[in-house]
Amino acid sequence: MRRAVVAGCGILLCAVLASTILLHRSISEPTISVTPDIVNFGYVDSGGPHYSSVTIRNEGKALLKLENVVIPCPCIKAKISSSLIKPGESATLELSATTPLAAGRWEMVLALETNDSAHRVVKIPLRARVGVRVQFLPSDPAVELQGYASVEQSVSVIGTSEHEHFTITGAKTSDDNVQIISVNRDDSRVGVESGWLIKYRISPKGVPNWNASLSIDTNDAKTKSAELQIRVQESNGLRVSPALVLFHTDIPSEKVSVDISGDPPKECEIERVKAPSWIKVETKTRDTSGEVHLFLQTVPEVARIEKGEVDVFLRGLKYPVRISIMQLGGK
Repeated sequence: MRRAVVAGCGILLCAVLASTILLHRSISEPTISVTPDIVNFGYVDSGGPHYSSVTIRNEGKALLKLENVVIPCPCIKAKISSSLIKPGESATLELSATTPLAAGRWEMVLALETNDSAHRVVKIPLRARVGVRVQFLPSDPAVELQGYASVEQSVSVIGTSEHEHFTITGAKTSDDNVQIISVNRDDSRVGVESGWLIKYRISPKGVPNWNASLSIDTNDAKTKSAELQIRVQESNGLRVSPALVLFHTDIPSEKVSVDISGDPPKECEIERVKAPSWIKVETKTRDTSGEVHLFLQTVPEVARIEKGEVDVFLRGLKYPVRISIMQLGGK
């Protein structure tokens, strides 16, 4: 009986001590409250900065001290309006985030170190959905046309929109020699980030180098349109051997033979040759196989390092055959 009484007294004493501790805490300690407990920047463009804020309130009975704000990386900047918060008052934590260039989900965790004994460290998740809005793949297409045949190309378009699906509502080109064949959704991508495939045809226009643009209209409020630059290089489909002709300044009147082969028109003859002042064209012939031969020779008076191009204009072809030349050495 005596042991039972002693045990009962011990339990009662523990209960009294526990209630005293809780009462002491409720009277003399701070209590931190964070709103919101998760910072969601929402859908953002890549880069930034992007801004948000957190309200930190002291719901306890003693002074709340924010001893440290631990940021996960230099991409996060944090500024607190006050590190000392009186009971019943609040402070604002201003946040700015610079998100990566890659599209996708972005997550970080920021930590607050406080004097709240029950919450020494308060973790605040930071989240965002990063999009590059519209991305062309490849982003800088270069197309080479050989001969006079058209070629078909395609480009992938990856877009992110605040709508359920990113949608291409229209597409056009800046040049009649670039025609759009089809614009179709890529079903391998679903949700906010969507993929599209645009097929187009490029026809030669008889210009060695030219540019065209492909532009699209979208359903995204921020990026209503986007443009892709296409670089086109045309050649006659002929082969030049050697493609680079090397001369040496210590060999006077050096002569090199150049062959142009492939499938030039039968009536193709050399109309004229455009060469720099230190090169002269000695002879130009065409054999029975259809190959065109010419001899390039250096001018003896020129004895210094030079480089340039020789353009050979052939009858029946829209643009010249280009030969790169270089003179090595010097006196």
